[in-house]
Amino acid sequence: MKTVDWAKSKIIADVVDARISECLANVMRAFLDYRNILPEDAIHVEGLYWYGGQIGLHTWIETENYIIELSLVRETNRELRETVRHYKILTRDENEIKKLYGDKSRVPGDSLIMELNWDDPRVEKLANEVDSPPKLRH
Repeated sequence: MKTVDWAKSKIIADVVDARISECLANVMRAFLDYRNILPEDAIHVEGLYWYGGQIGLHTWIETENYIIELSLVRETNRELRETVRHYKILTRDENEIKKLYGDKSRVPGDSLIMELNWDDPRVEKLANEVDSPPKLRH
């Protein structure tokens, strides 16, 4: 499992004025408005994250070696944020990003809705794997 590069995440989050509850808009601003600040091998990822004991739909940026986390880098509870685990379901290339979100408002304060949702069987399957109750020993 890849780890988050918190230092690089903070630098990019500052440039795109990332907000904690706007993961998709943050990532879209990075890809569509500030692509030059991202690593060349950066990709857009949608999936689930486990954070603070809960799972949720989430969007982040990945490279071959690490994750760029534009939303949770804003979390002030460092211990909590550093327990995050990311579970990739799909990636989108830059053409898909432009097609899906290129004409949508993504300024700070705006929220975008991911195409990936809880009704997707991949989400349900992964959520059950990630958040399954521990097996009892006899």
